Amino acid sequence: MPKLSQVTPRGPLDVVKSWLLGFLAGDGAIDYRPGTICRVTAHIGGRELLDEVVSAFERCYEGANPRSRCDEPGGKGSLRQQDYNYVRCDQKMLVEDLLSFAPFGLRRWHVPVAVQQGSEEIRGAWLRGFFDADGDAIYDPEQHVRCVEAHSVNRTALRQVVKLLQGVGVQNTWHARPPREGCPSIVYTVRVSYHEDLERFAKVVSFASESKRRVLEQALASLERRPVRKSFVEAQTARILRLRREGKTFDAIGRVVDLQKSSVQAVCKRHGVEPEVGAKGSGRTNRRSGERAALFPRIMNFRAEGLSGAEIAKRVGLAHRREVDDVVKYYRRKGMDPKPSTR
Repeated sequence: MPKLSQVTPRGPLDVVKSWLLGFLAGDGAIDYRPGTICRVTAHIGGRELLDEVVSAFERCYEGANPRSRCDEPGGKGSLRQQDYNYVRCDQKMLVEDLLSFAPFGLRRWHVPVAVQQGSEEIRGAWLRGFFDADGDAIYDPEQHVRCVEAHSVNRTALRQVVKLLQGVGVQNTWHARPPREGCPSIVYTVRVSYHEDLERFAKVVSFASESKRRVLEQALASLERRPVRKSFVEAQTARILRLRREGKTFDAIGRVVDLQKSSVQAVCKRHGVEPEVGAKGSGRTNRRSGERAALFPRIMNFRAEGLSGAEIAKRVGLAHRREVDDVVKYYRRKGMDPKPSTR
């Protein structure tokens, strides 16, 4: 075991230490066995961040003595096909200070509480370190792919990353990939893909890695050259509100836009559009109610003839038999009887 030198933290949690903690969460490991070994290792895929990690250790800890190593692929006695670079510190007080924030390791790491409760700058720095280590920026114009994503087998910790991104204003998606040959574990992915969220990510988080930052800038530049149009979320929201103002039920809207009823209700409530079907509102709503009033006696006549709901929908110009049921239920609740109708 190497001789341990005196190490003292240079201050409380700051941007540099937050970045280092995030990087170690993504690509770091700590071997802590008091009296035997105290070691922290930051594994680095390429060489561009090697000096950045060494500098972070030295700026955060007075007396730190980080050692770096670069193994080129196919070197003497090496079976590696890619560069293997790392920065290592064998100093007990440094290791213990890092462990006071959070554990590290493939399935043990999590976002430190001090980071979760920190300022936007602190949270952004931790996310930058994490995405520098375990994330990537992807831009494929031929496949129309522009996103930032990170992967982990640690489900609980990655869910914390999802919330941390949302906390700094970066909306994201989350999914799991089942085990497959060569990867026996479930791999979880967090992805940022919408234009507004990529811009926010670039502003608040970004990358210390120059190559990843360049790809992100290229992706954003390509989006700026495209014609200005509403995002999918804005378009979907506008569609839900339009259908609600037309008198559609939450269930009917959910079937049209492929969302659960509760999600449709949440959108309408957030935008203050939640009237009952047929309630007084815009002229468009009243026109829609008038159309339904005209359809009601025709529908009842067709029902009396024994036609199915699907057949009635076709004859009166509705998209689905459920819309026929919606019209009938609405006017029956109002106690209305159908007037004689001629077809």
